[in-house]
Amino acid sequence: GNYLQHLHLEAVEYIGLEQSEGMVNQCKSKIEKLGLENSKAVQGSAFEIPFPDEEFTAVITTQTVHHFGGEEKIQQVLKECARVLKKGIFLKSNLDGIMIINHSGVIQSSTCWWCRLLPSWDAFAKKNCVESEVIVNLGSAWFDHIATDMIKETLTRQDLFENPKYIISKDGRKTDSSWRAVPENEVTDAVAFVEKLLAEKKWEEWFEVILTDLDKYGQSNNVVLLKK
Repeated sequence: GNYLQHLHLEAVEYIGLEQSEGMVNQCKSKIEKLGLENSKAVQGSAFEIPFPDEEFTAVITTQTVHHFGGEEKIQQVLKECARVLKKGIFLKSNLDGIMIINHSGVIQSSTCWWCRLLPSWDAFAKKNCVESEVIVNLGSAWFDHIATDMIKETLTRQDLFENPKYIISKDGRKTDSSWRAVPENEVTDAVAFVEKLLAEKKWEEWFEVILTDLDKYGQSNNVVLLKK
């Protein structure tokens, strides 16, 4: 429900699609708590979206591409998203048929500081992360390419530099799937490493290295597509 919360606008209906029943229930609780009357969470798979053809004006997927399982599966999801999108019309007053894909390439996927501490993440990223041009090509049968922008996430320094204790907490680790993509012993070691840095007041010095890579590679990309 994090993205539904930030996307909340009156006069627009938002539907969040999530495969996990537990996460759907969490999202529903957050929606109710925050009073987001125009948002709802639905359990389902991106491979078989439980809605009819041309149901939505836009589709947004954020940091999920690397979980689809390779290029063939990514293409399957793109085809399914095209099915549920209205026909593309790209005007200032009408953005029907828009799909926005926020994703990280192989190098970008490791610019998050916690990924540097998870040895198995590098292999996972090389196997599952793809670059923007690959996504554009995979979806070319159903979408025209509108734009690709690098996201440097200027708030990263403030959000993560000041809150490492939260990121390594149980609640914080729930906000990023990379923690769940590696063995538990790597998570334990990473948490211990950060706790040691904080205790020795060396966190700031270590984190400066990460910021250098953020400026060079960015943390993610937005690929904007329009249904043909």
